[in-house]
Amino acid sequence: MSFGSRRVALLVPDSYAERVSRSLARVLAAWIAVAGVPACTTAPRAVAPASAASRVERPLPAAARQLRTAAATVDRAAPPELFVRCEARANCPNGVGMLVVDSDARLPPERCTAALIAPDRAVTASHCIAPSDRRTGASCARTWVLFPETDDAPAEWVGCAQIVYAAEVVGSDALRQEHAVLQLARAVGRTPLAINPAPPEPGSIVTVVSVTPHPVYDTTHAVSARLCRAIDATHATEALGAAAASVGWLASCPVEHGNSGSPVLDYAGEIRAIVHGGTSVISAFAVTSSLSR
Repeated sequence: MSFGSRRVALLVPDSYAERVSRSLARVLAAWIAVAGVPACTTAPRAVAPASAASRVERPLPAAARQLRTAAATVDRAAPPELFVRCEARANCPNGVGMLVVDSDARLPPERCTAALIAPDRAVTASHCIAPSDRRTGASCARTWVLFPETDDAPAEWVGCAQIVYAAEVVGSDALRQEHAVLQLARAVGRTPLAINPAPPEPGSIVTVVSVTPHPVYDTTHAVSARLCRAIDATHATEALGAAAASVGWLASCPVEHGNSGSPVLDYAGEIRAIVHGGTSVISAFAVTSSLSR
């Protein structure tokens, strides 16, 4: 693998990208190319943010409306009208869902990926949490996780009770570790994912499970899995500086809006890291944070 002949932009998913793009521009102007790593042939199409006027909305399914009503009753606040499904049931762990943060009525809700790590706890990227909630013990009353229907579990909404831990997000710096742990309002009957604190071994193949918005219907999202390759930070540090060594890197792993918080799973199905940034389809790098037990 070498860095040298192609200019790319590092994408930090979700609306966080807008907040970080200015100061990241100096780093993201690096010339990056990949040699010897096959391109991901099943990469989803990049999704550009749509203006309210250009969105084509699909009516929310009746079952989803019922779930939303039930969540409002149980968790005492009405989540936004959003829907998530499994793209392929065989590659859709029932402990992975969509994080929804609706903390600002003037803006569309934040949407990221979250993974269940205990019956009542979930992990995601720290930048997905509302800035005022990025501290231990903070309330997260307008935050939910929506789990899709799987072969062994029904679809369900569950609210966030409080923040157990949230790493500091420093301005626009994507080249630093960040994750957050949420305590849910109730335990859910799904299968938590075990955490292995060792980062993926360079050269190993890992599975990244992500929530991705539908390219047309803004209310609809899919949980899907893709294979990526773990790489060391040697060439990244040459191109981006020493800070690149403080995070993990995946190749052949395009990152889109909504992918922040995606669990990076090893062959045993354990979480080795989470995605918190990356590049789009052309260069297809993912930037990851490791987790401790």
